Amino acid sequence: MTIGQDEGGGLLRKGLKGAVQAAKVGAAGAKQVSDTVTGRGVAEAVAEYEEVSSRVLVGVARDVQLQSDRLDGVEQTMESLATKAEAKKFAEEIERFTMRMERQLSQARVIAIAAVAIGALALVVAVWIAI
Repeated sequence: MTIGQDEGGGLLRKGLKGAVQAAKVGAAGAKQVSDTVTGRGVAEAVAEYEEVSSRVLVGVARDVQLQSDRLDGVEQTMESLATKAEAKKFAEEIERFTMRMERQLSQARVIAIAAVAIGALALVVAVWIAI
């Protein structure tokens, strides 16, 4: 008879499996104790924290850059609007100046016509007196 064929063999097999499992649990426990003593577990936790915090910081930096770019765009738009407002104000000033110049030109025409009329009248009177 072999060990696996009798009733005692089944118990022996179960006992061996239990011993192997206990050895695995013991090895895992020993590794955990060893990691705690050597600081390996802490080092791994710190490394994981550094990785996660680095990703977070990269994301925050990307968001800050995006917001900065948006702010630059808003500033450029505001400058453009300010330039357009200044241009509109300047155009309105030019229009007022043009209207004032047209009124003055109209007045100058009236004065010139009156001066020609007075000159012609003076010439007629001078000729009349000379005759």
